[in-house]
Amino acid sequence: MNISSTYDVIDLNTPFWDYEQPSRTTLREFEKYWDQYWKEREKQYTDMDKAFYAVDEDGQEYFYIGKNRIKITEHFPEKGKTMGELIEDLILYAARQEKRANKTDT
Repeated sequence: MNISSTYDVIDLNTPFWDYEQPSRTTLREFEKYWDQYWKEREKQYTDMDKAFYAVDEDGQEYFYIGKNRIKITEHFPEKGKTMGELIEDLILYAARQEKRANKTDT
């Protein structure tokens, strides 16, 4: 018994070669679209890619982005809460918010 007479032979590559290639005009439009798309994407991230932190000679830390220089300072008053107390307040606040959200859901 001959297999080829019983079953049709299917060449798996054939469907891929049957399609016509897109016209040059269509390919140019695709290329133009993607070029514009990537240029817009680059504009969004260009400044952030050039951003950096630096410490001046006097020990002051600065953040540079584009042509801007931002002085980084942290200020905690002498008589204010300590960092530990601020974190504790933050945790308690978040727990209260979670509790309120759970009450409104039920």
